Amino acid sequence: MQGSPRTIVKSYAIQESAQLALRGIEWNLPRLADALGAGVTTTSALEDTLEFGGDMSIAQKSLKFVHRTPAGHTVEVYFWVAEGTGELAITFGDDIHEFPFTFQARRATTDWNGAALTETKQLFKIRRIKQ
Repeated sequence: MQGSPRTIVKSYAIQESAQLALRGIEWNLPRLADALGAGVTTTSALEDTLEFGGDMSIAQKSLKFVHRTPAGHTVEVYFWVAEGTGELAITFGDDIHEFPFTFQARRATTDWNGAALTETKQLFKIRRIKQ
């Protein structure tokens, strides 16, 4: 701030974050483990298993979310590096099962092709493809 009366001359960001939250409706245990950021999944012809708990390390994943709009456009969200939130709430009842997926973007220095990201592009990218 400067002047008399004091006015804001310049503002600086001291913190940035990005989060993608969505709901799945499929019993896909490997995707649930991704959203939790940990866990061990096994699959056989007869069953899928997710076991979770006690792992202090949160797995980092790359994330691409694709949405088709009613107007026919495509929106793509890229998190170069993402971590799940470690939370899961499953409600059993008569309604469709919904699974919350929440991912936090983490700073990356390269994109998925290995190209360097400038300091202004290190959390995420959103593309809208017009039809």
